[in-house]
Amino acid sequence: MLAIVGVGMLADGMEMFVMSIVLQHLPEEWALDSATKGLLGGAVFVGMAVGAPLCGWVSDRFGRLRAMAVTLAIAVTFGVLSGLSQSFWTLMVLRTAFGVGVGGFVPVGLVLLLECSPADSGGYSLGLYTNLFALGGMTESLCANAILPSLGWAWLLIVSALPLGLPLFLSPCFGLVESPSWLLSQGRTEDARGALEVIATTNAGAGDCLGCHGRRARADPNRSDRASHEQKEQTTKQVRIPSAQDLVASEREAEERRQRAAASLCGGGSAGGGSGLFAFLVRAEEGPRLTACLIVLWAALSFAYYGIVFALPTWFERHIPPEWEYWATFFTAAAEVPGNWVGGEVADRYGRKLGMILGFALSSIFACGCALLADRVDADALSWQWLLACACLLKMAICIAFTVVYLYTAEAFPTRIRNFALSSCTVVTRVGGAITPTVAQVLLDQTTGTATFVTYGAACVIGTVAAFSVPFETRGRDADVAEQAGAPSRPRPNERSPLVQTA
Repeated sequence: MLAIVGVGMLADGMEMFVMSIVLQHLPEEWALDSATKGLLGGAVFVGMAVGAPLCGWVSDRFGRLRAMAVTLAIAVTFGVLSGLSQSFWTLMVLRTAFGVGVGGFVPVGLVLLLECSPADSGGYSLGLYTNLFALGGMTESLCANAILPSLGWAWLLIVSALPLGLPLFLSPCFGLVESPSWLLSQGRTEDARGALEVIATTNAGAGDCLGCHGRRARADPNRSDRASHEQKEQTTKQVRIPSAQDLVASEREAEERRQRAAASLCGGGSAGGGSGLFAFLVRAEEGPRLTACLIVLWAALSFAYYGIVFALPTWFERHIPPEWEYWATFFTAAAEVPGNWVGGEVADRYGRKLGMILGFALSSIFACGCALLADRVDADALSWQWLLACACLLKMAICIAFTVVYLYTAEAFPTRIRNFALSSCTVVTRVGGAITPTVAQVLLDQTTGTATFVTYGAACVIGTVAAFSVPFETRGRDADVAEQAGAPSRPRPNERSPLVQTA
């Protein structure tokens, strides 16, 4: 699962960093000013704002795997075509279309991974997932260093988009199964049980090969196929595959749940949709407060993170030696790796709320540090390495917040609307991401570096306040059972579903 979903996330990380690098190397005959460059940098986020809720609805309606395949196909097609652009407006349109695919893939892949991960290690799984995004940024910096001087920006765009096609070819080879949680939310109990059996058998076989639980498989050419089959069956029993009775109390209860989900959705179809999300937020005990907090969290997060991503390469180009320009971008991308790990670890050990508070608070502190250093590099002959170090700490801190906000949002909503809800929240991110490149370019050109980093530090302070205000903790809480129990805000002993318990 991580190999397939992660390759897509790595390629997504490459694509998110590529425009911040390419903007400074577009043809001079296009005569692009700072505002126009910012508009081009934000085009992908406009597409993501459209693609996220659309693909989220497809995912909740038709399944996670189908939605993932569609989003990857869109992204790789228009990503490659972007490199063939001959004018500003052509590139603008193609980057927007590319954003539709990428904007849908990120939440779909994240939800698929979380729904197939153990309930007590969601932060760890998400840390692995988001680290691959950081690895993509590091890879993009190296590709830019190798490709831009000799082949130019067009080839860099093409090479950066090609890895998005790998998951499309890897999925059939690895034989991924659909999310059991999604299947159960559709009332497809037997299909959910079948998916769990495949997962359990596969994981048990991998455990034998790795010597897990004190067992290590050794090759035995004389062992018969029948003995191998019996051992496999015995191993599968040891991992306790849940029965249909474990998954739901009865077929009648499953049918009632499917009907309740369908009744709350437009068109009376299966789970997912705008009216279902709206009904949940209105019916939930603290729905309005949850909505307000998530909007502020995602807006502050996207404005600060993507603003920093676009501002730093421009600042590096103007203030550090040319031979260090791409390496500085590489180091700031590499700083995201420990941030994602710390975010996942804090979320699993101490809770999602504390993780968000920690990430935003540290981000505001390090943004102020960058603001104090930004305009002193030239005036006081201060070494630029000090700002690079502070910028790395800033990227690490804001990635803590990014990882935990993603995790909290996915866990706050029940399965039937989870992908649409998460995708709708990321629309706020895309709006912020579309605005902030222009803001970053204009601030750096018309004001000072200090004003630029102070602006993003202020956004992190707002995010800290919103993190303090979230209505409930999602660690150890099952949103599906909480919704059925009528207690969306507080975890109770019966809010652990059989599916989560056995998984």
